[in-house]
Amino acid sequence: LHADDSLVCPPMVTSTELRMLARVLEGFGVVPREIGKRTFQFTMEGEIPDEMAAIVNASILLASRHTPGFVSGAFASTHDGLTGKKMMVYGAGVKDDGYPYSDPAATNRTDIQGRTVDMDADLFQILETLAVDATFGGPFADIMTEFYIPRFLSILERHGLIGVLRQATWIYDKSGAHDDLPEYEAMLRRFTDAWATAVKLEGFGIIKEVNNLIQAAAQRMRERRESVIAEDPSEYKRMLRW
Repeated sequence: LHADDSLVCPPMVTSTELRMLARVLEGFGVVPREIGKRTFQFTMEGEIPDEMAAIVNASILLASRHTPGFVSGAFASTHDGLTGKKMMVYGAGVKDDGYPYSDPAATNRTDIQGRTVDMDADLFQILETLAVDATFGGPFADIMTEFYIPRFLSILERHGLIGVLRQATWIYDKSGAHDDLPEYEAMLRRFTDAWATAVKLEGFGIIKEVNNLIQAAAQRMRERRESVIAEDPSEYKRMLRW
């Protein structure tokens, strides 16, 4: 979580390519293999609203292969004035454009930091695509708003987490007008505790439920790919992600 000892990887079309790069770097000893000795920070284009960040962040916490507990201040960084020691943050205004999957309407970035396994890149690619499309207008917007979010909220309700989701803001208010770190960390712990309980269950409980929902959303994206290209051939390169 520190800018002075981070390795910035180039943009990748798919999460699979990113995970392959991570394996190569591990093989050459550039980054450690051991979980807990390295963390990942994934980025999406554009500043998504806090209510959308709540869906993305909570989903990844519950669906990840590794969601450890944390101590207070665990997400501190060299840019605390911009991040407020939170896991999900807005970028400092820096965003590369010109890629086939870039959306000119999406300025700046939204990042998620502190992830411990590269497999989370797969979850993030699906969720960030849905979140960006829902926020800025894209071919998969309704899959997020009409399919994913209602079902995800239903899962949270069944597991007693629906009232926790908005107990604090998920992204730091850089103006400093709404500093709710204690409430935020308490909220986050409810989700990490839910993961820790589910991982001990035979069927993995809420972990499996959220994973199944994410994959169901991704399947709908793949099924729509050809029709999106047929309507707008310029979308071809962007659809290579799916």
